[in-house]
Amino acid sequence: MDIQQLKQFAQKVVDRARAAGADQAEAWTQNGRDFSVRVRDGAIEDITQATSKGVGLRVYAGKRLGFASSTDFSDEAVEAMVGQAVAMAREVSDDDNHGLPSAADLALRNASIDLYDEQTAALTPEWKIETALEMERIVRAFDPRISNIDEVGAGDYVGAVAFANSLGVSDGYRGTSVWLSCAPLAKSGDE
Repeated sequence: MDIQQLKQFAQKVVDRARAAGADQAEAWTQNGRDFSVRVRDGAIEDITQATSKGVGLRVYAGKRLGFASSTDFSDEAVEAMVGQAVAMAREVSDDDNHGLPSAADLALRNASIDLYDEQTAALTPEWKIETALEMERIVRAFDPRISNIDEVGAGDYVGAVAFANSLGVSDGYRGTSVWLSCAPLAKSGDE
């Protein structure tokens, strides 16, 4: 799902929560994909590639809060999640601090920052594998006291987050990240 689809889905969840009896509701949605590789002694030790998605729903019945989440976006799962959150909100104690911030408060939130980088999103699995292998070669050659490397890896994440609430606020962002990790062990005499 792209940002617009995630925002629309979040709004659909909020609308269903209101129809089910919530006085206020807020839904957060996310999806993404990540890739990581670990290498050891010049060979691939393991590769992980995964996709994820999820939705979280917070509802208020008066000053009572209920929360539920799901990784299933089907209509049936959304209905079950909404029902669970509303039922929870009806069973807990009132708390005067419960409720969504006002639309005016939300208007003051930080301006969007660009967390998405096209070049990071386009990194190939081959680049991450070769970078991890090259990092291991460089670290091993750096100093003869390096006796072992505990872990060498590389990976990235590309994802999107969106939210909507019953006050009419809807927003989202995309983000990317890339990481490299190396944990060399060195020995000098008995140290």
